[in-house]
Amino acid sequence: VRYYVSEAATPGVSVPAFQQAMARAFATWEAVPTAAIRYEVGGYTRNRPGEDDGRSTLGFLNQPELDRVLASTSYLIDGVTGDLIESDIFFNTAFAWSVSQ
Repeated sequence: VRYYVSEAATPGVSVPAFQQAMARAFATWEAVPTAAIRYEVGGYTRNRPGEDDGRSTLGFLNQPELDRVLASTSYLIDGVTGDLIESDIFFNTAFAWSVSQ
């Protein structure tokens, strides 16, 4: 699964630190003995999660009206083939974030 990281940072989390945190999280999923999935960072993008651009994008969005939503995943499916076109994840900047270990 190729994913892209949005260039929009949030206070306390730089874009490179966010990308590294996502890589560590995906490595955890890949390490599950029964997992048959691999993740690959495609690079950085100016696009934000939720834009229908054909790329799976991870990043921060300010969604204060979603006061109980830390993060959310959306996806776009090809209506004819049923193929997954993209799957975006946004992390809500209405909350404070850190990638400290």
